[in-house]
Amino acid sequence: VYLNAGLLPVREVRLIVEEGAAPVLTWAHSGTDIDGFDVYRGDGTSPLNAARLTDTQWTDTDWSGGERVYAIKAVDRSGTESPAHEIVLPELSVTLPDADTFTLQRGVFNRIRVQLTNGGSRDVNGARVRIVTTLPDGDRTHWSQPVSIPAGESREAEVIVGGYAGLPGEAVLHTAVVIRPVQGDEVELRKSFNVPVTQSGLQLTVEPGEFVRGGEGKARLVLVNTSEVETEIQLARSNGNSPSAEVRLRLEHPFRAGGPGRHRQCGQCGQWRHGGARRPRRALRIGPADHTGSGQCAG
Repeated sequence: VYLNAGLLPVREVRLIVEEGAAPVLTWAHSGTDIDGFDVYRGDGTSPLNAARLTDTQWTDTDWSGGERVYAIKAVDRSGTESPAHEIVLPELSVTLPDADTFTLQRGVFNRIRVQLTNGGSRDVNGARVRIVTTLPDGDRTHWSQPVSIPAGESREAEVIVGGYAGLPGEAVLHTAVVIRPVQGDEVELRKSFNVPVTQSGLQLTVEPGEFVRGGEGKARLVLVNTSEVETEIQLARSNGNSPSAEVRLRLEHPFRAGGPGRHRQCGQCGQWRHGGARRPRRALRIGPADHTGSGQCAG
């Protein structure tokens, strides 16, 4: 009886398919005294690789599309094989249903609908869509909720993408369907979409109330969300005990730029006095008691 304690199955198998490219398999192996690896198609008896692999990576250059099951085996120097580790490449197409009319908008959140069509014979369970946008200061990654696609059917996944100020006039959505069938394994189907970018934003209206010189004043903010995505604005912090860091009003006093009404700002105390040529500004923050959108400022 031959027993090779170092002939362990491969683990952490990763399968990546870039659009228009051949599938690439990588894996890890912690066994010892092995001759290499063989990759089979499902329960096939002949390896797909022409010569035994000494590296933990292999590209299936014969693949021309469709669903495929790969089985990877470690082989020792006597030709004995380890148990097979299988991973499935699904026949999954990825499209944007409204690609002809969709635009990515700066200034608001964007809802991107991705359609996944399973043309294979096996169900796809727990797939997530990842979209990466590239900005001057780095990438931003966004994920969908898990979605399962039965064989022969289509499902839609939604990804919320921020309308970052640094988005160019045409953005590339680096999209991937990520499937983790078992712990340590991962399948990625990658595809990119070019989409135009336009400017948008929340519409703000300020409804001023009564302001008393030397006292207080109130103003109400009315925000209109122009996107399809529900958006939260923090109006207070610390359970309502601290003002918002996201909403602020700036009150400008319209002092005259010349003549006896000119004002200046004291370099020590910061107060504005007669004789300067600039206009003072007072910051107005939303207070903890103003959850309805009104704010107060000491005049």
